[in-house]
Amino acid sequence: MRDGHGTTVPRHPGPRPRLTGAPYTRLMEMLVLDPHVSEQLIAERQRLGLDRYDEVHAGRYVVSPSPNVRHARLVVRAGRVFDDKFQPRWLGVDTVNVGTPDDFRVTDAALVTTEDGLWLTGGECAIAVEVLSPGERPGAKVDHYRQHGCSLYVEIDPAATTVAGMRLEGPHEIDADDVLDRLAAELELRRID
Repeated sequence: MRDGHGTTVPRHPGPRPRLTGAPYTRLMEMLVLDPHVSEQLIAERQRLGLDRYDEVHAGRYVVSPSPNVRHARLVVRAGRVFDDKFQPRWLGVDTVNVGTPDDFRVTDAALVTTEDGLWLTGGECAIAVEVLSPGERPGAKVDHYRQHGCSLYVEIDPAATTVAGMRLEGPHEIDADDVLDRLAAELELRRID
């Protein structure tokens, strides 16, 4: 094939470079406008089990990576704190869907009041815990958890080694100071208010 100047141009310039390494480890947004392609991508993620942390924000499908090791360890340790303090009355879990199928967030850890239900919307999630990932804005999810009946929002920042919490309007009486003090001690974090 020749371009307009008589130069031979290959049809396929070769394999595309893989998007890995330092410049591609930052948060990158991909917008897919073809609904068929979107459906295929989501179906493939579900088939491969890669969708565990995917969320839907007001109808926009958000693909989140698996957590790094430090993030994952903080989640496991937070779950242990919840088990020690709240069982058997409530259940300490990791990921749960808080919201509705067209607008939900996936907690990093949570304290829930039921073993039933895929979508927790009416206060079944007593405490929602988010461990900030690189590039994630602090407080970005708090309004969502408030709208869906959570009683306490806890945010852990691994980079700053801090834990903070906010009492929400949910139906559960929770001693937020006790929860935050326990998390700070067990996870070796500095509590900030």
